[in-house]
Amino acid sequence: MTEKGTFMVATLVDWNNEDQLDKTWKKVCKVFKKKLNGKNPKKNKLNTFVVTEVELHTLPPRDVRISAEAEIKKYLKEYADAIHEAHQKHTRKQGTIARIYKKGLIARGRKDLYEKYAESKAKSFDTIEKAIEKVGEEGGVILWDLPGFEGDKLIQPECVATFNDYPEHSEALVDIIDEVLIANFSRRFLPFSYELIKEAEKEFTELVTLSSKLSKEDKIPDDLIIPLQTFIGVISGIQEVLKLFKREVTKVHQTATEAFKYLLQLPSDELKEWATVDNPELGNEIIVHIDSVMDIIVANKPKLRDLLNGSQEMSNELTNELMECMVDMDLISGGLLAWVHRFQQLPSFTTLDEGIAYEELEGETYWPKSKDAMIEAQILFKTFKRGSSYIYALRGVDVTINKGEFIVIRGPSGAGKTTLLNMIAGLDVPQRGGVFFMGQDIVNMKDKTRSKLRRENFAFIFQSYALIPHLTAFENTKLPLDLSGLSGELVEGIQKLLDDVGIGEFATHKPALLSGGQMQRLGIARALANQPKILFADEPTGDLDEETGLAVMELLKKYHEETGMTIILVTHDEKVAKFATREIFLLDGRVVDKLEDN
Repeated sequence: MTEKGTFMVATLVDWNNEDQLDKTWKKVCKVFKKKLNGKNPKKNKLNTFVVTEVELHTLPPRDVRISAEAEIKKYLKEYADAIHEAHQKHTRKQGTIARIYKKGLIARGRKDLYEKYAESKAKSFDTIEKAIEKVGEEGGVILWDLPGFEGDKLIQPECVATFNDYPEHSEALVDIIDEVLIANFSRRFLPFSYELIKEAEKEFTELVTLSSKLSKEDKIPDDLIIPLQTFIGVISGIQEVLKLFKREVTKVHQTATEAFKYLLQLPSDELKEWATVDNPELGNEIIVHIDSVMDIIVANKPKLRDLLNGSQEMSNELTNELMECMVDMDLISGGLLAWVHRFQQLPSFTTLDEGIAYEELEGETYWPKSKDAMIEAQILFKTFKRGSSYIYALRGVDVTINKGEFIVIRGPSGAGKTTLLNMIAGLDVPQRGGVFFMGQDIVNMKDKTRSKLRRENFAFIFQSYALIPHLTAFENTKLPLDLSGLSGELVEGIQKLLDDVGIGEFATHKPALLSGGQMQRLGIARALANQPKILFADEPTGDLDEETGLAVMELLKKYHEETGMTIILVTHDEKVAKFATREIFLLDGRVVDKLEDN
């Protein structure tokens, strides 16, 4: 029996240009088929990378391998050029601010400054674009994983790593592709990011120098009011860019650090040399400089606004300094915006301890690993497209919840909490991963079967109450019993349930006549009416004041202690989390050991 091998190609992509990607993938597949006699080519998403792989049944001769690599590299270069050209067109469309500066500068007799500005802007744009182009061209790798053969190797722009002494793990060599990709990307992204933010900090220091010379009486000349207002808008906008930039750098640095650490353990001298980073703390240094620039903007923006309301026109000397400052700030702001725009998806890149962190993987099967778990979730991935960007909501989440636990899923806004709740409650299905309720596979159930399982076993409390406005409190509580066909058995307990949650006297009231706290108590009563096995609560105290919210949590805690019901609650509030028997922390779509509470 011939052992199968794998040939793998990975490249950085732009999901907003999928037509071009499809064309490139078809060309690569032709090489797989015609030159390598490969079978079953696959294309998998790995954040903003695409990994294509093909099964090899025989080892191609060395000259054929070299020829195939060269042809594939040519196609990837063509793809990178096409994406780069599309990005250039998008970025150049953003250049409307230049006309405002031109009008203001020429009106002040500073045509020379505008010409210098236009020339510098073109040079700055070219520098950024060349760096973006380089990352795009060199962001991919090629990997030969050939069990039973000598010559397994990983081909990168600066390194060809061989793995001849790797036979006992050779079938898993492909599993390092995610670590290699983020390490390879970070070797290009972080150094240029450092150069860019250092230059920004240097240029923004001009703003500090200028501000120190201004007084509250100074007023900008009338013909520079619009350019100044535009400039204030530019640096206000760059604050948001810097926040995003900081998040990107943090995630790339953290994930790359893990990747480099892993790669240094592999039996390849070439890879170990390549994975030895010159400055392992570069990501942290970039963040320090980002914070410095943000502090400069926050401290000096009010002084610029004061120039619109001063009582005396500022001197020509200060006016010229301000115009030069506006030009310099706009140049560096445009560079940061172009850089961040191109790579804004990558902060959510992740790696898995076992296997590759694909968003979707055809043919992958899951089965429950724990006999005692009430809910078990395995490597959940979920991505949402929002306009031209993507939200990477879940990135390989594993969760196990046992019967009788009071679990709080906590994390900041956008961490993926509600998405995770929807997955384990069967309200949504992941793109990749498995979810089991008492051993039953929720993901692969038919919709009708999944709905029945939810009605009979789950109950939900929502932040927005989700009450039926034309029904009374009693009727709202009775509704899930009617839907489940259980009204005859449990309806007699509804009044007691309303009494227990503290709103028994309002049984005949409609929701509009209840306070926020009373409506949430009604939501709890409705959720408990059919005696569910699990109660899911999504930010149940989010719309309540602190006192009312704590009272609601005391009520849930009481029911948990008295009935042993399993409760799974989502919140960002540390005070709410104290009612739980266990916390699960989410950050950027991944489970983490702890959160840094502010």
